[in-house]
Amino acid sequence: MSASASSAAPGPMPPSSIIDDFLDAQTHRALLDYVIANEGRFEPATLHRPTGMEVDTAIRDNLKLSDLGPLRDEMVKRFSAALPRLASTLGTTVPADSRLELELTAYGDGAFYHAHSDTVLPGKDNPGQVERDPRLLSAVYYFHRRPKAFDGGALRLFRWGVSEPSDAADYRDFEPTDNRLVTFLSWSRHEVMPVRCPSRRFEDYRFAINCWFRVLLP
Repeated sequence: MSASASSAAPGPMPPSSIIDDFLDAQTHRALLDYVIANEGRFEPATLHRPTGMEVDTAIRDNLKLSDLGPLRDEMVKRFSAALPRLASTLGTTVPADSRLELELTAYGDGAFYHAHSDTVLPGKDNPGQVERDPRLLSAVYYFHRRPKAFDGGALRLFRWGVSEPSDAADYRDFEPTDNRLVTFLSWSRHEVMPVRCPSRRFEDYRFAINCWFRVLLP
């Protein structure tokens, strides 16, 4: 058998969902105002490592804030209400007692996040690193000022079995359109493409809420 015949072919694209105009104008404005007012509280984003959380700007170079302040309850309500529709579209189910995890992110000029998945699954590349209460479903809500003052920053979702895409057939890009929610299975490999923000002003950044539904293991 030839090497090409024995190698596994890439699979189909992972399921995904897009909801535009996810928030009403008032909530969208409040969220944008909150982020801009809390610029000084954003910190370099971290990565999970066996020894704990670490900053590695060679892999992930953006800012984050875990505290949504007075908007947290409203965002939990909105994401939770959308869950049945999102799970059905992705062909999965999420237990009613799943845990919701939220994180604000800000991507300025040159910011990016290289290819990764949101759930640590057992395998040869991560022995002994099975995640407690693993993430099942990932959702990203995009928002920004208008007119938009940045370019790039698309979410690139890879086909199953593709580690590094070789052509456009290996991935699908989701543009970070204002007031858009994109959802996918947490073990899908994906990346955030580099952002260009000529003004370099925080209020002009590409903002998002990362949302994960975690399965609570006994």
